[in-house]
Amino acid sequence: MKAFIRACAVMAILIFTVILNSFAIDGSIDKIYENIHSLPEKATEDSITLFDKAYEDFLSRGKFLSLTVSHSELAEIDKDFAELLGAAKAKDEDAIIITKSRLEKSLFRLKRLYGLNFESIF
Repeated sequence: MKAFIRACAVMAILIFTVILNSFAIDGSIDKIYENIHSLPEKATEDSITLFDKAYEDFLSRGKFLSLTVSHSELAEIDKDFAELLGAAKAKDEDAIIITKSRLEKSLFRLKRLYGLNFESIF
């Protein structure tokens, strides 16, 4: 009986940890998504500064996300940020729009995969 109670307690702790981690990941991805979504689609000196700040925010939040999220997915987002910064510095507004959209879709996919859902708990 004691073993059963211990097993139930361990299971409850694990489920609580997964739920807590899912909320934290969801919040981090939401903040990164909001930063990207609010970025302008025009290439100016001010917008390049905003792109740099969004990338720095991603890097600071990426340290936490890398504990759970696949490194290849984070590397792909990092590559897209590099492309976005390059497009902004080259003043290629079409590339900015395309890359920004790709970043938003990647973050939406991450949120769906790593957010709170039945599959993440069990």
